[in-house]
Amino acid sequence: MPVDLLPASPAGASPAPASSFVLTGKHVLLSFVTFFLVIAAVNGYMMFAAISTMPGLDAGRNGYDVSQRYNGEIQAAEAQAARGWRVDARLAVNASGPLAVVVFTDKAGAAITGLTVDVQILHPTSRQLDRSASLQAMAPGTYSAQVGDLGRGAWDVVITASRDGIRLYQSRNRTRI
Repeated sequence: MPVDLLPASPAGASPAPASSFVLTGKHVLLSFVTFFLVIAAVNGYMMFAAISTMPGLDAGRNGYDVSQRYNGEIQAAEAQAARGWRVDARLAVNASGPLAVVVFTDKAGAAITGLTVDVQILHPTSRQLDRSASLQAMAPGTYSAQVGDLGRGAWDVVITASRDGIRLYQSRNRTRI
């Protein structure tokens, strides 16, 4: 006995028209190509956004250059530790804005004078926000300078002190403002 799977139409009614859409190979190919074009467009935008907001490596700082200076950096760090200097650094805010203040004392607590002191205030994620200043002696062992407008948040502070072109002290610390 044959089985009819279509519902019976009422008397005098014509059967329902069949769907006019037929899925062909062209439709599948077009859907496949469109899918991958959308993926490629999104990836292209993400690459553009990432590259345009991250400056990448600092010029001249590759592994080879760093390795060639490694032993010299170890010797400089050992000499700095042997000096036993105590350094008190802070970022203060006065009427003119942020002020970097660094106080140098030796092992005995005497002020260290005659230094050329530079400070770099580096933003952890954007080189465009970095600031640097040469500090001036304000009192024996005390050096300070205005550092420009700094936003709130975390900053890396690099202090370098030298005398006659020879680096005697360097430190890098993270601080919050």
